[in-house]
Amino acid sequence: MKLKHKLLIVCATLALCAVPFAVAGCAENDDTAYGEWETVTAATCENEGVQMRVSLADPLVTQTRAIPASGHSWNDWVTLTEPTCLVAGVETRSCNTCENSDMRAIPALGHNWGEWETDLAADCYSSGTQSRTCLRDQSHTELQTVSALGHDFGDWVITRAPTCTVAGVETRYCRNCNKHTEVRSVEAYGHDWNTYVITRHATCTEEGEGMYICANDATHIITCTERALGHQYGDWVVSVPATEGEEGEDISVCRRDSSHIQTRASAPVGSEGLFYYLNSEGTEYAVRGAVNYRDSLRGTVYIPARYNGLPVTEIRSNGFMGFAEIERVVIFGRNLKTVGSSAFAMCKKLQSIEFPEGVTEFGVHAFFSCSALKSVSFPASAVSIGGKMGVFRGCSALESITVAEGNPTYKVDGGCLIERETNTLLTGTVNAVIPQYVTSIYNYAFYKKDIESVNIPANVETIGTHAFYGCHNLKEVTIENGSIAVIGSYAFVGCKNIERIVIPDTVTEIGEYAFGDLTEEQTIIVKGFASQEEADAAWSSEWRWACKANIVYEG
Repeated sequence: MKLKHKLLIVCATLALCAVPFAVAGCAENDDTAYGEWETVTAATCENEGVQMRVSLADPLVTQTRAIPASGHSWNDWVTLTEPTCLVAGVETRSCNTCENSDMRAIPALGHNWGEWETDLAADCYSSGTQSRTCLRDQSHTELQTVSALGHDFGDWVITRAPTCTVAGVETRYCRNCNKHTEVRSVEAYGHDWNTYVITRHATCTEEGEGMYICANDATHIITCTERALGHQYGDWVVSVPATEGEEGEDISVCRRDSSHIQTRASAPVGSEGLFYYLNSEGTEYAVRGAVNYRDSLRGTVYIPARYNGLPVTEIRSNGFMGFAEIERVVIFGRNLKTVGSSAFAMCKKLQSIEFPEGVTEFGVHAFFSCSALKSVSFPASAVSIGGKMGVFRGCSALESITVAEGNPTYKVDGGCLIERETNTLLTGTVNAVIPQYVTSIYNYAFYKKDIESVNIPANVETIGTHAFYGCHNLKEVTIENGSIAVIGSYAFVGCKNIERIVIPDTVTEIGEYAFGDLTEEQTIIVKGFASQEEADAAWSSEWRWACKANIVYEG
């Protein structure tokens, strides 16, 4: 009966497990309606068990409930593997109720380091090393780098003292090694000069001397030169009076030392009989010969550089015209700028004149009819010498013309005054040889000169008016074939000693009276035309007016 009852309970339990609480109308908590709880499946350490009870009213009605797992009843932990510094250990335990066991790790112990010990000591420049050993396992070691110490310098100590002029030295030593040092310069402390002492007094002309001595070092001395005081001259006093043509002398005595005397030349005062014109600004004078002193101005005339303290800058036009007794002119200083027109015209006895640097302009006919004039010197400053009428008209005896070096406008070549820019011959001397490069012979160039022969080069294109007028001694004239085109009016008037002159076929123009006053004994050969009619048609008959020479046409 009990077995059958138990089978029924098991079947009921299985049915309940499949369909929990399938019996409808049961009251779960009504313990009086059920029998005792009986264990169907015992609980274990890890799994729940099952209990069941049967309704007293209906054995097919049952209830079940879970029996909680009892849990393990663990024994103490037992170490299986001991831990080391780096590796964890293992321990285990077993359940008293069941056969289950449990395991867990024992943490690694980690190193137990000893003290650091120095293997290689660090110094000022190089790093060192240290090591330490694990007290648990001496095979375990650790290394570390010790940084270089660097320098730890002490205080600066002077190792060479400075002087006035030489820097000193101070040094400091490294406390870490006592070998490494640093040095630096200690500035020289300079001189401490005592009061200046004069050792030799200066005079007017000689330097003096003084010195400073350094209080720090008496061997250090600065010697100074005292500048000479210079003269302290008094007023100028005339010692030798100047004359019209000679310099005088003035003296001045030094107030510091009466043995020191300076002198100066006083300019010549110029000839008596000169007349001066003050300009409108009251700053300079022009000079001329006074008419009422005409007879007294003879021989050498001296023209001063200054008058009444102002410069004499001009010889006036006609200033000395007709002063026939003047033989020589001396001009002092460099104040003169202008020589006016006809300034020395008709000074029949004037032989030479030299102009100082500074004169820029010479007017027309400045030396007109100075028949005795032999030499003239022009300065480099001269930029205008005469006009179209020339400055030497009628200077028949002129032997020498000079122009100072550096004159940009004029030069002298072969005894001829030549304009640089145009190669025009302005004036020829009695000894003239016309240079080959000359392109034009200017008006009055040889007017009444005492020349005997002349060669006119092929480059000459024009012979100006009156160019050879009145050259009575001229016997031979050669006009080279080349560029000659024009022969000016009156060019050869009065040249009565020319035996023969040839006019090249290049001539296209001849001015009036070009050969006036030539006689029957003289010959003119015309190369360009076959007859007088042809020549007159080209040149006009005026070219041969007053000409009685024998004209031969060879064109």
